Amino acid sequence: MKSWEDPHFNGGLLLCLMFLASGTLFYSSVEGWHWIVGLFAQFARALLRDLK
Repeated sequence: MKSWEDPHFNGGLLLCLMFLASGTLFYSSVEGWHWIVGLFAQFARALLRDLK
């Protein structure tokens, strides 16, 4: 796939994965949630952020 060779795509993908990982780590360690629940919460937060 050509998209894997694009540095802008790789940077954006890495940024999104880091965002999801950091939020999941926060929810699971600070809030005490299971990691899959924290991942879902972070994913939902990212998707629904602009729907205010």
